[in-house]
Amino acid sequence: MGRETGFFAIAVGSGDANGVRRIWNEYPGLLAGTGLSLNHYLDDAISNNHPNVLRALVELGADINSRNTVSDDRGRAWCAVSNDAAACLDWLLQKGVQINFDTTEATRCFALECACAIGSLELVKRLVEHGAVTDYKWKEGGRPRGNPLTIAANGGHEEVAEYLRSTGTPEPQLPLQTDGDGDDRLRAHVTTYFGEPEADEIRQVVPAQPVISIVVVQADDQTVLVTRGMSAAPITQHDGSQLYAELMLQVPADWGIGAESADKKSEWAGACLQQLAAFPHINGGPFPPCMMCPNGMPPQPILDGYDFTGVMTIQAAADFATYTDGNKTVTLYHVIPLFTEEFELARSTGIAELLNRFEALGIGQLTDLSRPSVAPAL
Repeated sequence: MGRETGFFAIAVGSGDANGVRRIWNEYPGLLAGTGLSLNHYLDDAISNNHPNVLRALVELGADINSRNTVSDDRGRAWCAVSNDAAACLDWLLQKGVQINFDTTEATRCFALECACAIGSLELVKRLVEHGAVTDYKWKEGGRPRGNPLTIAANGGHEEVAEYLRSTGTPEPQLPLQTDGDGDDRLRAHVTTYFGEPEADEIRQVVPAQPVISIVVVQADDQTVLVTRGMSAAPITQHDGSQLYAELMLQVPADWGIGAESADKKSEWAGACLQQLAAFPHINGGPFPPCMMCPNGMPPQPILDGYDFTGVMTIQAAADFATYTDGNKTVTLYHVIPLFTEEFELARSTGIAELLNRFEALGIGQLTDLSRPSVAPAL
């Protein structure tokens, strides 16, 4: 049955709903002895945004509320939101998919948290209208995390935050994280490579745990921003290892970055870093070596007047990549803006091809909002 199972998987991934039905009906014992069931293919259909295949799988017996044993189980609605699959989300909500989940700390809506993180007001409204809980706080490992409003506000998604407030979502009241020796180690590491940081740091609009501030270094040729606080808690990777990470963004010196700056680019830079730094702790998932982060669903420009629609994170250059904080090693990641077609290039050909094109065109770590897209290049 190996070939037939392969053909079935291809039909699911390619969006061939009729093929899914035909192969299943022709081979009644298709999945016998494989350890798989129709439920296994639901996530493939959702991640590729194929609602017709999703419908076909359910008609054949798949259960949209079955437990996902392959990856962390946050529900199929979360799978749809996190994979930019709006059509599948609409269909799932119409079919009454479970969106609220009881945890040891609170009843949570993981799909709503993800929608708040990407700043999609439309998806947040759909989820709330279908019963998503909003008035809750949660903890992980004894550390308070906040609520969906925390995620939206700290991500700079004010429309989403205001909507949640209008539904009665309370302002989070969380204890501030205390500074420790690791803060000095980060600042010392930054000083060694870029110069003395400013005394004032960019703080979060709404407090959360871990508290994320931004260290700012104003140099003659650039401004360097590095998060401080992301590494206060470990991120559990797929292999069970514990990752400690911080993020950095290098921008032109004339951007007007600073704790009191009202410059739109400065606001975006601070909100982007704080949102990304909080996301793996909120999401509870791993932090990959290269993470693609589109802005909304469908992706929207990250700044008015520019065509970049998201960012990616990638480990910093070797000489700056890590520093030691007590018994842990902290890894730093660059944040790089991307065009929509560059996201599509990475999805279709792989991250390596995107990075090769960056290198070929001399695109480095310094943010250049005037650069062309590399997708049509070479």
